[in-house]
Amino acid sequence: MNNRKVLVIGLDGAYLDIIKQNLDKLPNFSRMMKDGVSGTLKSTIPPLTSPAWLSFMTGKNPEKLNIFGFIKRKAQTYEPEAVNSNFLYGETLWRILSENERRVIVLNVPLTFPAQTVNGILISGFPVPEGSTNYIYPRELKLELEKIVGGYTATRTLSGALVDDNVFLKELYRLTEMLMRTTKYLISKYDWDFFMVVFMGTDDIQHFFWKYMDPKHPRYDPTKAKVYGGEILKYYQKIDECLGNLIKSVNNDTIVIIMSDHGFGPYYGRFAANDWLIEKGYLKLMDEPQKNWLLKFGLIREDLDKYAAYARILLEKYSLKKILRFSRYLFYRLWTKVIRYSYPSLWETKVDWLRSVAYAWEWTSIFINVKGREPKGIVEPGKQYEEVQNSIIEELENLSDPRTNRKLNVRILKKKKPSSEGYNTQIPDIIFSINDFEIGTNLTVGHDEVIDYKIEDPSGFHRLDGIFLMKGKGVKKGVETQAEIIDLTPTILHIMNVPIPSDVDGKVIREAFEAYLAGKEARHKEASGERPEEKHVLSKDEDEQIKKRLKELGYL
Repeated sequence: MNNRKVLVIGLDGAYLDIIKQNLDKLPNFSRMMKDGVSGTLKSTIPPLTSPAWLSFMTGKNPEKLNIFGFIKRKAQTYEPEAVNSNFLYGETLWRILSENERRVIVLNVPLTFPAQTVNGILISGFPVPEGSTNYIYPRELKLELEKIVGGYTATRTLSGALVDDNVFLKELYRLTEMLMRTTKYLISKYDWDFFMVVFMGTDDIQHFFWKYMDPKHPRYDPTKAKVYGGEILKYYQKIDECLGNLIKSVNNDTIVIIMSDHGFGPYYGRFAANDWLIEKGYLKLMDEPQKNWLLKFGLIREDLDKYAAYARILLEKYSLKKILRFSRYLFYRLWTKVIRYSYPSLWETKVDWLRSVAYAWEWTSIFINVKGREPKGIVEPGKQYEEVQNSIIEELENLSDPRTNRKLNVRILKKKKPSSEGYNTQIPDIIFSINDFEIGTNLTVGHDEVIDYKIEDPSGFHRLDGIFLMKGKGVKKGVETQAEIIDLTPTILHIMNVPIPSDVDGKVIREAFEAYLAGKEARHKEASGERPEEKHVLSKDEDEQIKKRLKELGYL
């Protein structure tokens, strides 16, 4: 049992219905379902990339990790800082395996930057600042990949999607091929007991191309749908081909797991949460948000982003190599000044915190300005906190569609239990969904409409149900099951006969295994609760780069 290997293939945002509806076109997915177990994998609440992958790699809920998105408030401030691998307390799956003398290779898993020391190889996934060398362990592997597989790009950009769909598709497939070359090289070149790779393209293409396959989407264009309507399925077919190649590269004793961090669905509108809080009197500003003067000519932020991305591509394509670096630097400086205040983020706005009782910080999340938790909190813990929380929930549940005046389907997914203690955390006080996440949240301020259906990209966004497939010796065949993303770390440790930390929230998915493997006692060890050593503290520039990329994707 100690020699059992595990191969995990992560597909960011993979959606089970697309796979089930096209099994005749996805032979390797189909074979996985017949030869093993399959079903939905419940994501975190909220189903965002950051808490989901972090919960996967630790087996812990976001509450225990105190991470609910890509950013956190800096201590004693209202300023944001980008979440990274240094924020995790306790052990990740690969650190636990490393400590138990299992060799690991971890490739492109989100939120693993900066790269930590492991017994093997770790190459960080999104987000990675441009120009950083701290994304790879051991460092000397970078030169090896440049020589053998033609280099590896850790920093991914989606600017092409803002300009031209063909540019985006070309970049998407280029990055996929690069990742496959790297994966095939590492999987065959080095010894390993645990190998994991994450393909982000399933998430990327669904964010930007959902509008082409959904006739109900506000941005559905029948003409473009004829050209691009099949691109999401086409990319799943590309991933299916990758799966086939990777599964063939391992022996029959290797357990193969395919999983996603969350599911996917249409994104029909945006709820300007902070503007709504301002309208309802919960959030107060010092001054009216200053919109960029270009907006007076009818330009919206997405237009400005589009032109900025287009200019960048032209610069990269036509600038002479000697002046390329300078021209890109000059352009970004100008671009930042032009669009920064078109719709400012909350932390770019002068908020009157001494009169504000609530604010929206993360996607579908609202925080109460609690005394003792926030630096200028005014809401007393206990009764006043509970009154404010219940008042906001009641107002949310009465949200109506501006087009029909009918009530929207607002669900409160999670709220913090009122208490006079335990407020020194960053757990949202209210997490909600509107029409099952069909209407997402816009955190910037200065919008003319609280609920806007004239949205630009992304046209698709996350859902709670991801995918889970597993096959191999000791795994049941043709069985459907349901699991949670926090269950995978204890399940993998169970398979590999490695002690499971006592503080994990997930459980071993025993129903997926034949009797001899399901019945094997999962040994537990006392959790250390210690923070892994910090290999690299992010510089201010690296932090700003990451936040900028997150803003491009609509997370901030």
